[in-house]
Amino acid sequence: ACAVLAGGLLAESASTTVAAAWLPDLGKGTRRIAFAPFEPGARHDARVVATSARRDGAIWHLDGAKALALGGAGADAWLLLARCDAERLGLFLVEANTPGVQQQAHALYDGRQAASLQLQGAAAQLLVDGTPAEMEVLVRPRLNPVLSDYLVKLTGITNEDVAAHGVDFVEAYRAFLKFTDGCTTMAFGTDDLIFVDNIRLYGLHGF
Repeated sequence: ACAVLAGGLLAESASTTVAAAWLPDLGKGTRRIAFAPFEPGARHDARVVATSARRDGAIWHLDGAKALALGGAGADAWLLLARCDAERLGLFLVEANTPGVQQQAHALYDGRQAASLQLQGAAAQLLVDGTPAEMEVLVRPRLNPVLSDYLVKLTGITNEDVAAHGVDFVEAYRAFLKFTDGCTTMAFGTDDLIFVDNIRLYGLHGF
């Protein structure tokens, strides 16, 4: 669990410097990292995050608690989520020898080891800042390639804009899949139905 889940998450999210400091030792088994996504009382719902993060210059300090981190007992560090503000979550790396970190080991029924963490001003490295991201792509129409005057007035997009900056729907769809990266998406009104109609029109299902 430590090597696959936490190691893979670290490899995807860490800077080159942090990855170089940890991944070789994880691969050799000389150090261990565990993922600690859950909080007390959250009933294993990782979306419930009360642990807070406050920034002091280049350092972040965490306050809160994590529960039942699989493989976390005796780990050299943990990856965990904390709330940077009301809108953003961050993924942090917290080392075991950091002041303000207390861990308690638990033996599970199946024999595996887990840990609960208490964080009181514990220094941490921010790996991923959950700042909301945006994607904007102008798609060239296929069935009705010339925009009507009504549509131009409604959207402010001109035929010249489409000619200069528009891309084919296939290219836009590839960019959309990369942007969403497997996440669940929602749409306003019937935009999702129109999107699906275009996917069917182009014979696309995923790349």
